[in-house]
Amino acid sequence: MVDVTRVITILQICALTTVISLTLVYSIPLILIRRLRHRLHIFTISVCSAILCCSIYWLVYFVMTETNVQQFYNAKTCSLVFYMETMCTLQVPLAFTAVSIHRLCYVVYYNKFFFKSKRWISMCVVCQWIIGIVLSLPIFIRNGPVRIFVNCRG
Repeated sequence: MVDVTRVITILQICALTTVISLTLVYSIPLILIRRLRHRLHIFTISVCSAILCCSIYWLVYFVMTETNVQQFYNAKTCSLVFYMETMCTLQVPLAFTAVSIHRLCYVVYYNKFFFKSKRWISMCVVCQWIIGIVLSLPIFIRNGPVRIFVNCRG
């Protein structure tokens, strides 16, 4: 009989491998070809790197949980695994948020040169990565079991 969870895991690994390869195919020419360098492509590279980071984490996660769960979730690495999961997954929506904030400021303040500069674009991208790293840090603060009390009064 076919194990459905194993089939789903294999499909997820194939999909993540496809996403990683397409992200690399899209972002490497933007980095290497000089005529494609434009300041707005910094956001494209940031989004691609966030998607790449997230996809690589989940690919490693699915492969490790399929092959060796005990080594992946031991006492030493458990909080690090959850931190990386939160940080990598959070970077993708934060990258799109940084692009949206840039476009909003670019349209609303169209006559301000600062919102058209590379400094503003760099600030948006750096702040996106810093916010993603800092927002995920509370996982290290409380590293213990959590009790959930359910009050079942009619």
